[in-house]
Amino acid sequence: MAQMITSSKARSLERLVTLRIRECETMREVIASDGDEATTYHENEIVFKELQYLELHCLQNLTSFCSGNYSLKFPSLDQIIVSECPTLKHFCEGPLTTPRLQKVQRSLTDHKGCWTGDLNATIQQLNIQECGNV
Repeated sequence: MAQMITSSKARSLERLVTLRIRECETMREVIASDGDEATTYHENEIVFKELQYLELHCLQNLTSFCSGNYSLKFPSLDQIIVSECPTLKHFCEGPLTTPRLQKVQRSLTDHKGCWTGDLNATIQQLNIQECGNV
């Protein structure tokens, strides 16, 4: 399994509150393009209106949450845990909105977390060094 869902299916998950993805060695991305990409980000918008908690754990081959040319919005997301995802290079390629998010946790017990301005920058920084050194 290279991806979990297509972009059109992701649009139907606007009421999703919690998303945990764990221990899948073959997953490379969570949301994959299904050929519906338009020319502007507004037309390619995927909004998870009620998602508050996202966990990505032990996904050895995950390179991005969404590699397509989409605008991702997470207006309610306030907790994200990314652990044991060594190949995760960036969260997404398109514009990303996470107004309530203030840190990325490396585990459930990592209360301090890491934050370097936005989710993509933080994921990239986590690839370079541990958060405690940022």
